[in-house]
Amino acid sequence: MKHFRHFTQQATVLTLIAEIKGRHLLSYEALIEAITAQIRAYFLTQFPHTDLTAGRSRFMGKSGESLIRPRFLVGLSGGIDSSVVTALAVRAVGLDAVLPITMPARPDDAQSVGMAKVMRQFLGYDESGNLPFIVDIEPIVRAHIDVMTALPQPQIQLGGSYYQQNKEEKMRSGNFSSRVRTAVLYDFARSVRGRVLGTVNRTEFCQGYNAKYGTPISYDLGVLNELYKIDIYEIAKVLGLPAEILDAEPTTGYFEGQTHEGELGATTEEQDIFAYLLFEKNLLPAFIVKEYGANADFVEIMRYRYAVCDHKRVLNELQAQVSLQV
Repeated sequence: MKHFRHFTQQATVLTLIAEIKGRHLLSYEALIEAITAQIRAYFLTQFPHTDLTAGRSRFMGKSGESLIRPRFLVGLSGGIDSSVVTALAVRAVGLDAVLPITMPARPDDAQSVGMAKVMRQFLGYDESGNLPFIVDIEPIVRAHIDVMTALPQPQIQLGGSYYQQNKEEKMRSGNFSSRVRTAVLYDFARSVRGRVLGTVNRTEFCQGYNAKYGTPISYDLGVLNELYKIDIYEIAKVLGLPAEILDAEPTTGYFEGQTHEGELGATTEEQDIFAYLLFEKNLLPAFIVKEYGANADFVEIMRYRYAVCDHKRVLNELQAQVSLQV
């Protein structure tokens, strides 16, 4: 049983979780169908000469010849968000129209690589083919560390190597890695006529828990923007995702041992609930504290995070995204 530290009554948390799950007035099975329909429609809008019959994609030129195949590109970390987006995209347009790319940035990033492989195998990707499922960006990140550490100003140096970095330096390298992943995905997009799918969720948006111009906030089509982590886990269960994916502790993967809960100071459910009450229902902090027995200090922390990350959210105001208003 989880311990919810920011509410006086666990029953309150469970009631609010149920409210979040029911707010879109659809079963998760129906919600999956609605989301995949929007993903498919976006694909066909971007690539109007694509044939998606029989669950496969084939780009047809004017004369009918088969040309380079358009694809959705996903930065697949093996975490729950990117795994759900990959599964939904495959469901929408077929396996051969989705290219999940794992981009390890650390010399000790075996967990992400392994989890992503579990997900690819679950979806049925052929590991023996020549698709570039893994792009190792660690040499790029290491070169960045070398360049920054060679500068004479101590405050902008990066510790000399990954294993010598302190926590703040690891966070900087993690942010840089996130932006490199975006650059790699868009390089692929240029070469294969692709479009990048976003994997950021609503609670991350509210807290600014992402690197500006990096993954998962940089995309052509946002898939999870209106979904809380609570929703994403329910969708993953309906899709039958592997237990390894469902049970893994959420992390950005910036350094070994980093977790969302440890860094943000609340369970994923509590983060969802505060984001829901404050920024979807637009309830006043004093009311939330009194009505739900919520921690007043954490209410203010969430409000502060929302305010200071506004500069990140404005980047996505005009971007296409899946909508729950179906």
